[in-house]
Amino acid sequence: MQLQSIDPAVFAYLTSFFFTVWAPTRVDHFVGVSIDPAVPSSSSFTFVPDGSATPAPFNGGPNNSAVPNVLITIIGAQPGDIAQVTAVSKSACAVQIANGGVAVKRTCNVYVEGF
Repeated sequence: MQLQSIDPAVFAYLTSFFFTVWAPTRVDHFVGVSIDPAVPSSSSFTFVPDGSATPAPFNGGPNNSAVPNVLITIIGAQPGDIAQVTAVSKSACAVQIANGGVAVKRTCNVYVEGF
């Protein structure tokens, strides 16, 4: 902060100051991804910002969470399908779809939100 006056007899003092930084939300989209239980590596997602080809970790998640929020939408879900998200870190997560406790193949959209 710089204070100045055009009058040399005036001395400017700053007694308090604060500012707020707003970090915009980052959302990574993975659309129409096949989750195959026979190939575990296909259910691992390394976070890549939309419009980029280079993976990049998040700095954190919403509401002061240490990791981003991961939302799974199962396309054409069957009764009993449950999306399981595990091993969430700032740079990746694992996704599996189960039905009746058994891993099944499904197509999903994955939405990852953080900053």
